[in-house]
Amino acid sequence: KRGPLHTARVLLSADSFANLLTRFRYLRLVAAQDRAILDRVATLEAELTLRNRELQESLAELHRLRDEKSSEVSNLERVEGQREQALTRYRAQVAETESRLAVLTETENRLSGLIGDIEEDRVREEGAAPVTSGGGGAEGGGGAGGRPAGAPTAGTLQWPVDGSLIYRFGRQRQPNGTVLRWNGIGIQASEGTPVHAVLPGSVSLAGPFEGYGPMVVLSHGDGLYSLYLYLRDIFVVQGRYVDEGEVLGTVGGGETPEGPHLEFQMRGPVAGSSPQALDPLEWLRPPGNP
Repeated sequence: KRGPLHTARVLLSADSFANLLTRFRYLRLVAAQDRAILDRVATLEAELTLRNRELQESLAELHRLRDEKSSEVSNLERVEGQREQALTRYRAQVAETESRLAVLTETENRLSGLIGDIEEDRVREEGAAPVTSGGGGAEGGGGAGGRPAGAPTAGTLQWPVDGSLIYRFGRQRQPNGTVLRWNGIGIQASEGTPVHAVLPGSVSLAGPFEGYGPMVVLSHGDGLYSLYLYLRDIFVVQGRYVDEGEVLGTVGGGETPEGPHLEFQMRGPVAGSSPQALDPLEWLRPPGNP
C-alpha cells in the first residue's frame, strides 16, 4: 500500500535480529491478510459481475414477458373487437330478417285474401259450386293431392323463366339461424328476361302489389292460379286471355335482398279449401328436361 520499498525499509530499520524476525513475521501476516482481502474482493467482484449479468438477463426476460403480455392483451382486445362487430352484424341481420319476415307474412296474408276474393268472384260469375274458406293464409298448402279436376299432370309445365333456383317452397333456415317461409320458388335471372305463362288462362290481376312490386296473376279455372311476382315490366292487362308460353312481362326484383329474380307461385284448392300455396316444383318439369 506504501510503495514497493516499504517492506525493505521496515526490515532495514530493525535494531536487532529479534526485532527483524518480529518485523518479518508481521510483514508476512500483513501480506497474507492483504492477499486474503484481495482474493475476497476479486470473489466479490466476480459475484457482483455474475449477479449483474443475471439481473440484466432477468430484466430482459421481464421486458420480453411484458411485451408478450402486451401483445396478448392487444390480440385479446382485437379479437374482442371483432367479436363485438360480428355480434352487432348478427343482431342486425336477425333484426332485418325478423322485420322482413313480418313484412312477408303481412304481404302474403294480403295476397291470399286477394286470391280468395278473385276466386269468390270467379265462382259467382261462373255459377260454380263455391269452395269453403278454410286455411288460405300465408302458411299455404302443399301436395299434389290438392290439384283441381282437370289440372295438368305433375311435372309437365314449362318453367316461366330460365334461371337457377335460389329458394324453394316452404320453410328455409337462413345463415343467421332465422327461418323464412316461401310460398313459391325464387328463380334467379337477369333483369329484363322474358317471363312466360306456364298455362293458358285469363289475367286476373296485372299491376303493382305492395311488397311484391309489379305482378301478374293468371286464373286457369277450377280455382287454380299461377302468380308471377317481382316483375319489372308487364305486357298484359287484366281480363285478357293468354296462351301457354306467352310473354307476360320481364324479370325485376333488383331491389330485393336476393337480387334480380322471379318469384313463381301456384295456388289451388286443397281438400276443398279456398286456393292455397302449392309447391311449384311439383308442377314444373324437372330442370334440364325439354
